[in-house]
Amino acid sequence: MKQNEVRHIPLHMPNILSICVNDYHDGEIQGEIFHCYDRNSWRFANVMQMMELIEELYNRISFPQAAFRIRTLTDREPQQKTYLEKQISAEEIAEKRGRIGTFLLSVKYRQNVSWQGEVEWLEGGELSEFSSALELVKIISNQVK
Repeated sequence: MKQNEVRHIPLHMPNILSICVNDYHDGEIQGEIFHCYDRNSWRFANVMQMMELIEELYNRISFPQAAFRIRTLTDREPQQKTYLEKQISAEEIAEKRGRIGTFLLSVKYRQNVSWQGEVEWLEGGELSEFSSALELVKIISNQVK
């Protein structure tokens, strides 16, 4: 990417979300997640909780499809998928801001039991690709330190 070229994550994807980081303390981020399927934010107190909330959303909307499914040896009833309707527009999601940093997230694939996609740091105008959930966490952590 050239120095003065501006790239943005396309807002037409159904799984676009905004990670708003409001606090960074002892190496741990806290904040809120905004997405199109809920008018209210989903608050997280640490990185692990943030990742679990995002994974839950992707499972509920079935996008992106997970390449692997967890299997068990016991019988389990299949989870009933509920259709989620969009409550707010992606443009409104992109306008949300965290006190310390804001990251627009687009996960394109869930392969190899991880995530691959792009994250845009809105305050810094940087667009980064990541090939794992750990790499995503490192990108976010490096920007809010």
